Amino acid sequence: MNINKLLLTTLFIFYSCLIGIGQYSGKKLKDKANLYFKNDKYFEALHLYKKYDKIKSKDREVKLRLGICYYFNNEIDRSIDYLSAIVSNKKKPKALPYFYLGCAYHSKKEFKKAIENYKLYLKYSSTNDSNRSAVKDEIKRCAQGIKIKYQKELAVVENLGENVNTRFDDFTTVESPNNPNKLYFSSARTGNLGGLRDKDGKLDDLKGKYSSDIFSIILQNGAWTNPKRMNNLLNSTQNDVILDFNEDGTAMLIFKGFDLFSGHILVDSFTPIEEKPLYPHKFQSSIVAERGDASPYFFNDSTLVFSSRIEGGFGGSDLYITQKSNGKWCPPLNLGGTINSAYDESTPFLAENGRTLYFSSNSAKGIGGFDIYRADFDDFKKEWSRPKNLGLPINSPKDDNYFRLSRDGSLGYFSSSRIEGYGGKDLYVAYFKTQNLEQLISSTPPGFHTLAFKNLNLEYDANYAKTNNYAFKGEMGEFEVEAIYFDSDDDLLNANNIAILNKTIRLMEKYPQLKIELTGNIDNQAQKQFSLFFSIKRAEQIADYLIESGVKPSNILLKGCGSNFPIAKNIFGDTPNLLGQRLNRRIDFKIFNTQRVPVNFIVKQANVEQGMIGSKGLYYSKVIKGLSYKVQVAEIKHNYNSRVIVDYPDAMVESSADSKFYRYTIGLYKTFESANYLRKELQRQGITTAEVVAYINGIRLSESESISQSTSFPDLLNFMDSASKDKF
Repeated sequence: MNINKLLLTTLFIFYSCLIGIGQYSGKKLKDKANLYFKNDKYFEALHLYKKYDKIKSKDREVKLRLGICYYFNNEIDRSIDYLSAIVSNKKKPKALPYFYLGCAYHSKKEFKKAIENYKLYLKYSSTNDSNRSAVKDEIKRCAQGIKIKYQKELAVVENLGENVNTRFDDFTTVESPNNPNKLYFSSARTGNLGGLRDKDGKLDDLKGKYSSDIFSIILQNGAWTNPKRMNNLLNSTQNDVILDFNEDGTAMLIFKGFDLFSGHILVDSFTPIEEKPLYPHKFQSSIVAERGDASPYFFNDSTLVFSSRIEGGFGGSDLYITQKSNGKWCPPLNLGGTINSAYDESTPFLAENGRTLYFSSNSAKGIGGFDIYRADFDDFKKEWSRPKNLGLPINSPKDDNYFRLSRDGSLGYFSSSRIEGYGGKDLYVAYFKTQNLEQLISSTPPGFHTLAFKNLNLEYDANYAKTNNYAFKGEMGEFEVEAIYFDSDDDLLNANNIAILNKTIRLMEKYPQLKIELTGNIDNQAQKQFSLFFSIKRAEQIADYLIESGVKPSNILLKGCGSNFPIAKNIFGDTPNLLGQRLNRRIDFKIFNTQRVPVNFIVKQANVEQGMIGSKGLYYSKVIKGLSYKVQVAEIKHNYNSRVIVDYPDAMVESSADSKFYRYTIGLYKTFESANYLRKELQRQGITTAEVVAYINGIRLSESESISQSTSFPDLLNFMDSASKDKF
């Protein structure tokens, strides 16, 4: 009996110890899993929670965290199973499981089920829950997803494969400048030089994450090779991210920092490794990476588009453009409210045509996370089109960004965290059904980047990171003189044209001695005998706006050229050239009397393709340089209704804003002799008032001005001699 009691006591103690050990090991498992979970290391947390669940299968907190971990590890169906079981067994449901159920269905593109669960989250969450606003945005994104599912698909999308991607973040694909089958990218994966480091750059296996290194892959026999890590002088223990190559492909631009939001942009040249410096030199521009300016796209060596949280934006990260001129970078210019929103816009790509912008945004207009959008710049309206979502399958309910077109426009490379991937962000390629022709036209970006009063004699100021200002060196400023375009009379004072006019008004207020010439031009659609009058009347509308804003009428000259000097062809063969006609419907500005004004005036020329250039427009711009002559045929207060301005070449009409008279001229000559020959012919035909008028750079000369200019232009002596004879 005593032996049996002793045996039972021994067995009881033994099993109690086992239970105690199990409880202790279970607690350690849960504690360590919780640490991983707290630090967003869901892969490691999932492994430990699964072990713990076998020991303590009724721990509801762990069941919830298992469902969350499965979601972040792209095991969406398992996540839904765990989360659904939690909400079905709760008499008083908590809000959090419904949130992740919404996320899970959202990621599967089951948008209606996602909306149901997001709404249940709102129902059971506290009214002061800080996440409620974000969840409402997710509901909007699901509603967009329902619509976008029926949008025409632009491409077939493919993951670059497990040979390239990992369960970590793989991102920023950049084509090799020399090999179209070679890609560079960045990845924060196992084996990287930095190891596991915390946000301060210290080694930490528990809280740390892998820093990114730069890799390359080559497409061989239809498959991508194993990624090759770049040399250790390029990669480091910090985050190393490839940004781009310079214009001639001789240098690589990289980002380096202990996190992806602050660091330095560096330039690495392709020199032999034994000749490389230990640390690449910094890239000098108006981008301040140390303050968080991010994802720069190098359109060329003098134009950058990037994202930033510069104070004064539209909210979140906005897209900005900056340009280099005369060796100096201009202050960044916000791309405006059509592109930017109260949310985050990032990872821009500007196509070769300089007018088609791709970027990512997490606004509520997408289907989830960051979506990729496209917008086109209109040269005539000087504004961006409304950004268009690229739709499925390019976009997904997760984050899609770092989009770039291949050089021929047939492919698009981007990064995505969609659930079909291997984990984290993966690299994808989009095979477009229709080639993106914007990559086949090389052109400088148009006027959307222009700063009205940009002073290109600028120097970067160390205080710029705080003040967003530049330090001036020198006294000369710059002013870009640009034409205004219109579709109809109602369109003359559109928003873009008013902006140009207001810029001009501010200039003339500052320097009241300046004078301005407004020259109206139209296309070939109006009746020719009325086209001069119509064109100067439009110039008068612009003059009225300037006068109402305080510009003196005596400082405004007016001209109407009608359709006589098109800068672009109005027709090709028998077909109307709509683009050419739009270019010809404009009012040109000329600023003169600029002596002692500390401003360098730059005339912005219209961007006309080579085969579209109008020969008469070129002729006019060449002939009016320096000395030229015309023959005035009438000075009247109304339209000159005579065949003379139709039958003879180069007819124009002139006036000034303080005059009631219109002066009609024909002919355009470089010598007085030629102009005088036409004058005599007209007088023989009965136009006795015909007289020769002299101009310097298109501006009519008075008698005193003719005398003062005769030293520089001796042919004026013939003009003055003839004029004096006509008086007697």
